[in-house]
Formats: sequence, structure tokens, C-alpha cells
Amino acid sequence: MPHREPSLCVAALLSLPPLLAAAPLAEAQAQEALHIPLLTGPIQLDGFSAEPAWQQAAPLSLVMHQPAFGEAPSERTEVRVAHDGQFLYVAARMYDSDPDGIRAMTLGF
Repeated sequence: MPHREPSLCVAALLSLPPLLAAAPLAEAQAQEALHIPLLTGPIQLDGFSAEPAWQQAAPLSLVMHQPAFGEAPSERTEVRVAHDGQFLYVAARMYDSDPDGIRAMTLGF
């Protein structure tokens, strides 16, 4: 089986206005508009973002919130956003220099 780099693909963020309204106004900061490219090829929602269509979407510039607000992420992180005219797609590759230290927390549902 070929090695595939870890990534996460999430589809169909259906309602963005409630997410934007959740941020307190005192903390809101103006930022540049984000151009979200149109996907021109197929993608599969399989947990990997290796399809050529993802190359149209440049990785977003990210900053940390904690522990150092506004600083570059301490680990390599690539988040791409694109749409196909009907759905909004987000793909993220979050690398970790110590993957054995990753712990999953669960609420026991």
C-alpha cells in the first residue's frame, strides 16, 4: 500500500453567517477578502487531498491564537478552501513533529 500523507477533507459548510456572528465584536478585525477558487476537476471526500484540483487553491496564511497570538503556527499546517458552484470544500494537512504525542479526547457519547 503506498504511503499517503495525512490530511483531512471536510465538505459542505452549509451556513457561514452563524459562524461569523459567533465572534465578539470587540475582537473583530478587518482582513482582506478571501478569493475562493472554483474547482475544475473532481475530488473525492476520502480523507486525503491529493487530487490535482486542490492545487488551484493556494494554502491560507495562518496564525496561532494560543500560545502566541498572531505568530506563525509552530507546526507545518496547510489549509485550502475551494468551491464547485454548489458546495464549499475545506482541506487541511496538519503535520506534527511528534505524532506519537497526539491524544484524542472524547466526551463518551
